[in-house]
Amino acid sequence: QRGVLILDKDGQWFIEAEGEIDEMTVLQSIPLSQLSVTSNQLSVPKAIIDYVVRTKENVVLSDATQEGQFTREPYIVAHQVKSVLCVPLLKQDNVKGLLYLENNQATSVFTQEREEVLKLLSSQIVISIENARHHAEMMNQNLEYKRKIAELVQQ
Repeated sequence: QRGVLILDKDGQWFIEAEGEIDEMTVLQSIPLSQLSVTSNQLSVPKAIIDYVVRTKENVVLSDATQEGQFTREPYIVAHQVKSVLCVPLLKQDNVKGLLYLENNQATSVFTQEREEVLKLLSSQIVISIENARHHAEMMNQNLEYKRKIAELVQQ
């Protein structure tokens, strides 16, 4: 029903994209540290995110409001989340990002088979993200070099 892509940038976590069944939104790097539980801004369960980053393990909950250690997590309570799957995106045993999926309408949505497929895809996701970041850095450097050359020519 809903998914969120969270990426690490120099030790800080940012929500980069969010999607629902009928809509996908690419965001402009919203820092998790700036989202507040008290103002009801959280768009992900922070406790689950922290757990996955720390343990580097998947979290799979068939009914998040009724089972597991996150039943009192403010986001879970506020949104009455049923099924949850949160997968670390690992590169050389380092968490580079997270894929958080939830369903608020049905329990037991994320089967072991779906978890395994996502686990397999996660390595490809990390490679694609890293390649996109390197490409963006190269493009920025190229623009900077062109700007400097233009300045030198004008002098």
